[in-house]
This record gives sequence, structure tokens and C-alpha cells, in this order.
Amino acid sequence: MKQKFLIYISCIMLGLSVSFAQLSVKYEKFTLPNGLTVILHEDHSIPVATCNIWYHVGSGNEKPGRAGFAHLFEHLMFEGSKNVPEGKFDEWLEAAGGDNNGSTSSDRTNYWENFPNSALELALFLEEDKVQLPRLYINWLTPEHFSPGDAELDILANVLAGGKNSRLYKRLVYDLQIAQDVTTYQDASMLNSTFSIITTARSGHSLTELEKVIREEINKIKNEAPTIREVQRAVNQFESSFLMRMERVGGFGGKADLLNAYYVETGNPDYFNEDLARYKALTPEDVQSVAQTYLRDDGDVVLSIVPQGKKELAAEKGEKQQ
Repeated sequence: MKQKFLIYISCIMLGLSVSFAQLSVKYEKFTLPNGLTVILHEDHSIPVATCNIWYHVGSGNEKPGRAGFAHLFEHLMFEGSKNVPEGKFDEWLEAAGGDNNGSTSSDRTNYWENFPNSALELALFLEEDKVQLPRLYINWLTPEHFSPGDAELDILANVLAGGKNSRLYKRLVYDLQIAQDVTTYQDASMLNSTFSIITTARSGHSLTELEKVIREEINKIKNEAPTIREVQRAVNQFESSFLMRMERVGGFGGKADLLNAYYVETGNPDYFNEDLARYKALTPEDVQSVAQTYLRDDGDVVLSIVPQGKKELAAEKGEKQQ
């Protein structure tokens, strides 16, 4: 009886000990010269590491009538940076055995990478290359997916920045060497779409310089249609990408995904031929027309992202050309 009583008491005492135990996750906290707060925690149980970055801004900071920008900017951060060309962020990290993602909530935007310990320097370099860089965003509202003008804007985006021989890439990156990169795309959806131009300045150059060149190139297309060769090259690239997607059964953009997308947006799951025909029927004058109609100087939103305390690098008002 005494033995059972002692066991019972010891169990109670153990329970009390567990219930009052304090959890402790040790960390170091410090602030970098650029204002970034670092919270460092070490866990040597397995040879992996993670980099988790939060920006204290989300959809809750958006103004009424201007929704969607927080999520848009989350995706734009994957579009390449000063020393990391578009698409290489994922490629380099995955080659080192890592993975990554990001998300946006009403309170914050975050990015994370998981990777082997040996890839720590690579992961930190990739994240470092994305922040406090002067970057310019110019956006226009454009027609909804599958409506007149949508396919034309896809081709216009390719003519402007679809490869190293494109107009903006050649002018900004190669000839003038004032930009690290430039990306242009028509982000189509059922309600309305957005045509975006994104470019990152080289050291010593302002976003005003980049905006001036961008508007010069847009005005050239407004005044004179792109060449047949430019348009045909863009259409060929789209057709090649389209056929490659059809080779995949599942996943994003595979046949199953397209069947659903076509049904939801057109009512016809087998809309493959009609979709491709939109592009193959285009002329240089069609591309010129959408530039004149939708890329208006009085209908865009210009955003400058510059390092803290470097407002002079931002694009200045009044740079729009008539």
C-alpha cells in the first residue's frame, strides 16, 4: 500500500513539473545598418537551415479601390534582381537541394527558403540581392482574358522585353547599360488585366533615367508598328511554349489545368485551337494599335522602390512624354 501511494504521489509531482515547465527558444537579435532586424536561432539537430523574411506590410495596408497590390508585389519579388536573372532564383536554390515560397496576408508579406547548411551563403546572397535595390514598376489596366487586345498585349510584351534581342532589354541593359534587368508581361484575368513593366537600375543610375527610355520605346511603337520579324518571333515563342504545356498532363498549365481554365472562361473545354489562333492571326498593326489604346501616358501607375533614405533615386513626376 505504501509503495502504491509513493508511486501515485510521484506521478502527481511529475505532472505538476510538466505543466509548469517554461518553453524556451534561444535567439540572438540585432539590426543591420540598412534597418533590417535579424532574429537568429540555432538548431543543430539536423544539417539544414532556413531563411524566413517578413515584411510588415500586407493587404490590410491597401487603400480602398486599390486592392491586390500586396499580392502582386510578392510575385514581382521573384522576377529577378541585380545579380540573379529571371528564373535563376529557383533554379540555383533547387540545384543546391533547397526549396522556397512566399505568401501574403492582411498583416505581412513573407518569403522563406529551406536548404542544406552548405547552401547558407547562397540563400543569403539570393535574399540580399532582392532588397534595398532601386526598381521601377509601371502598370496599366488592360482588357480581360480572351477579349480583343489581350493576345496583342502578350505579343507587345514580348517585343518590348521578351529576350536579349527585345527593344527594352537591348536599350536598357546592353546599349545604355543603365539597368540590370527588365521584364514585361500581360497578366490576364477574367475581370480585367494588368500590363506591367519592371526594371532594376544599375548602380549610379536613377529610375527617372529608366522611365525616360521606357517611354521612348513605347512611343516608337505607337508611332511606327513593330516589324513583321519582331511579331513573328514573338508568336513563334508563344506557340512553342503553348505546345510544350500541352505535353504535360497535370500541374500548373498542363492539359488538365487548361481544360478547366477554358471551360470556366469560355464554356468550351476544348478551346485550344481558338486560343492559339488568336496569336497566329496578329499583324504588326494590331500590336501598334493596343499600344496606342492601352499604354496611355495618363492611364498608368508608376511605383519606385528605392533603398531607405535614397528618395532621389525614385522616378520623378513629369517624365511622361506626349
